[in-house]
Amino acid sequence: MPDLRESLSLLRKNNDIREINDEFNTVLEISSLANYYQKNNGPALLFNKPQGFNNKVIIGLFGTQRRFESLMGRTINEISDDFTSLFETISSKPGILDGLKLFSKLKNFSINDVSSGPVKHSYGDITLDDIPILKNWPKDGGKFITAPVVITKDPETGTYNAGTYRMQVYDSETTGMHWQTQKTGAMHLLKAKKMHRNLDVAVAIGVHPSIMFSSISPLPEGIDEMAFAGYLSGQKVPVVHGDTVDLRYPAESEIVLEGYVDPEETKEEGPFGDHTGYYTPVDMYPVFHIKRIYHRENFIYHSILVGKYWNEDVPIGRAIERDVGGKMIIDATKKGMSEGIRREWPEKIEVDENEILKEKMKKYVL
Repeated sequence: MPDLRESLSLLRKNNDIREINDEFNTVLEISSLANYYQKNNGPALLFNKPQGFNNKVIIGLFGTQRRFESLMGRTINEISDDFTSLFETISSKPGILDGLKLFSKLKNFSINDVSSGPVKHSYGDITLDDIPILKNWPKDGGKFITAPVVITKDPETGTYNAGTYRMQVYDSETTGMHWQTQKTGAMHLLKAKKMHRNLDVAVAIGVHPSIMFSSISPLPEGIDEMAFAGYLSGQKVPVVHGDTVDLRYPAESEIVLEGYVDPEETKEEGPFGDHTGYYTPVDMYPVFHIKRIYHRENFIYHSILVGKYWNEDVPIGRAIERDVGGKMIIDATKKGMSEGIRREWPEKIEVDENEILKEKMKKYVL
């Protein structure tokens, strides 16, 4: 299956990525330039030398609809129409001909269990302090991992879930886990609590866009996100099994964090400059404890910037609106946002890229 690195090669071929060789700080500077580029329909940015770190940062991967569709290999409408047609066929009683068509479509709707993969190249040599995680907005509560694929398993049924939830970095081996009560990860944690046990968690960072999109999408209950990613990409997702967690995760991830969440433990998380254009307030959330970090050789850290319109969440959101399951949450999302505005978010996101980047900005004006 193609991985993140092949996606970057495609962007280079399409002249839709700019490589930054100057040193930019992971606190505000990288996100400020990315914010400017995204609001001006610019390319994705690959920072080759984040200040104080040895590994690259990619940001803006989903910054435009055209780029999103290029990386997915099909348009948003094609994804939606194809998947809708698939489920209509499944829900009906297909005849022989339709059954053969269904089999052809579903041949990659599964995973490829492998014994090892590139992500298993190294472990034990880095902590979170060695990963160029970003602080995106001036009044964020700290650095946040914003493009994680968080993998858990139902403690009762064994059913997998992969979702994207922001993770505030607390120290070199713990983060927050932004599991709102309605999220599947939170439901898994609640079941673990009833069983008086911790919940195993694996966090994959730097994956193929089809995996990232599957993780973000509100898929119907019971649909495996990795299998859906295989369906989207046309190739089964290779997965490896964790060594300190009873979970499988994408073998070609750039980074994987293996660890656990204690259902009895919470900690303050936030503020966070969110997709509403406001800072979400401080609240209590579960804590993720890292037991082991695996990574590829010369790993690339993937970050997503959300915030005031326009940012990466816009193309992703538009794709989800058309995706199967998306329609079911649009009304609820609008309701939640209107309630959030009535609650009055503590503070609106305001940032001046020119002030933060100062002399650097002159070189990179589009």
